[in-house]
Amino acid sequence: MGGHLTFDRKDMPNPLHAANMQAAATREAARIGADQAARHARNEQWKSEVSMARCLEEFASMDESSLFNKSDKDLAVFQASYPSASPQCALALNEWNRRLVTRHVNATKFSAYIGLVGVIIGVVLGWGLVSLGSKDVPKQTDQQVAHTQVQDKASQKSDQKLQGMNPDSISPKPPTQPTPK
Repeated sequence: MGGHLTFDRKDMPNPLHAANMQAAATREAARIGADQAARHARNEQWKSEVSMARCLEEFASMDESSLFNKSDKDLAVFQASYPSASPQCALALNEWNRRLVTRHVNATKFSAYIGLVGVIIGVVLGWGLVSLGSKDVPKQTDQQVAHTQVQDKASQKSDQKLQGMNPDSISPKPPTQPTPK
């Protein structure tokens, strides 16, 4: 027996007994955890019901036009102080939507006014340019008409001369001849 340790079977723990004890402890811990979770859920439900009852009482005495006068910051604080299922939160969301629509309408009005001003400026500039340019137009037109008539008569005479010299060619402009009656 000099330094050797020996165990009898009686001294060794029973593995089946140890497994049963561990399983029982696990079941007990699970039961305790489930009980605590159920208590927590009941507690949260009770808090939610109490909170909703408080919200409904406050809602009955609330003036919804007061949200209209709040700044964006104050409205955000108001909305955050109530649960998302409360009527106060629903009113706050409606107020946010109303403000968004109002901002869009104002932006649309502004762009419409800018467009209208652009159209008016365009009409005035167009009218001014046309009226400035029309003072010189009649003189140029008379001169251009006279010059064009002279050029047309000269081209007709040259076409007739060319046609007479070369009977095989056909003039691009037929000579104007009076039609017999």
